[in-house]
Amino acid sequence: MRQLPLVTVAFAGCFSGGLFEPYINADVTYRTLFVVETSDGPMVTFFTSTPRDHLFGVDARTGVRRFATVLSCATPKSRPEIYPPADGLAWVRCGLSEAYVIDLRTGDRVLSDDHIKSTNPDLVSGYQIRHRTISYDVDAPTRGLPITLHDGRNVWIDLEGKVQFEPVPTTPWKPGYFCWPEHKCSTTRKECLGFMKAPDGHGMVLSSNRIHGESQRAPTPIGAWPAGVLMPGLVGEPDSRCAYEHDDHYLLLHDSAAFDPKETLVSLYHRDGTSKWSVSYPSLGATDREQPRMAVQFGEEILVLIGNTRNRRFVRTALIHASTGEVTASHHVFGRAG
Repeated sequence: MRQLPLVTVAFAGCFSGGLFEPYINADVTYRTLFVVETSDGPMVTFFTSTPRDHLFGVDARTGVRRFATVLSCATPKSRPEIYPPADGLAWVRCGLSEAYVIDLRTGDRVLSDDHIKSTNPDLVSGYQIRHRTISYDVDAPTRGLPITLHDGRNVWIDLEGKVQFEPVPTTPWKPGYFCWPEHKCSTTRKECLGFMKAPDGHGMVLSSNRIHGESQRAPTPIGAWPAGVLMPGLVGEPDSRCAYEHDDHYLLLHDSAAFDPKETLVSLYHRDGTSKWSVSYPSLGATDREQPRMAVQFGEEILVLIGNTRNRRFVRTALIHASTGEVTASHHVFGRAG
């Protein structure tokens, strides 16, 4: 999920409709968030519904707001819905007969519905969008919007606004299989990742588990772990059921001891069970309630998103140097903790 450079836009006046600014320490929720890359580093872009449908981007390195845009629909009684983005651009759907393209790095509407219709003779009589549901867990990045023309032909509109009569190629970012809810999928191999008791009975070790729909089978250990970890959990990828993976390393959440005194740690573990580094929750700005939930690699750093993905009411960003474990930045960027 690698994106293109940022163009910073002014957002003065975007808040005249009563939008919360800066969306910090406010009782709000986000509908979804996206992580994109800009020339200044990683950005987290939020799509919110309160009090209006609103898109805004925050620089993960500095915590500074880069843009804020109110999204709207010309179609009566329709609200905007965003498809999984590709190369920093995303289709916005309003009902089944209106769509436009936005840049998640700037908040700009780069293609309007009127422009798309006016520049394609095949769309003179209108169109209908074929997708009725959007899933960030399983849908591939949407480069081509699938539509049906008035004469019944199925075609696609690409991100340049041109009608294509063959499917627009795309590379799925999700594997074509599912794991059981307690496990996370691997994006580099067909494998469901979880944990099992260590052979010596102390702690847990990484294991490969059955894929959803398989017959019952016992988990098998991965690697030759020299020691188990206590109460482990895997950090996921943004907009994915999969685990963070980079060069056969995984981010694990675990306790430092079986009982007091103890602390909760985030550690980078190799598949063979060797630990590269550990950092404490307080150093990231995390708590037992607001935990590291998602992570993605950006160059030499790992961007970690901290919060509670069940209620989507709080997000903190933290950047960790992938080689040393040094926390290079940590910022409260959305909502109210607790």
